[in-house]
Amino acid sequence: MDTVTYPDAGVRAELAAAWLEYRVDVTERKAVAELFEIAAIPTGVLMDVDGGVLDRVVGFVEPGDFVKRLEGVGR
Repeated sequence: MDTVTYPDAGVRAELAAAWLEYRVDVTERKAVAELFEIAAIPTGVLMDVDGGVLDRVVGFVEPGDFVKRLEGVGR
């Protein structure tokens, strides 16, 4: 595995086009981990503008698959 998801150009482009990205260190902010039921790192919680959870991405996902997940719930 020589790819990393978030720095990938395709992932960055999709995030910039349609998402607001917010990163939280849940090892430091345990209340956030509890609130969003995060039990593994990395976990991406894809939410709508009202705070509803659209999807959860738990663990490593190849960049192309991650973009498909973003596109699938975001548009």
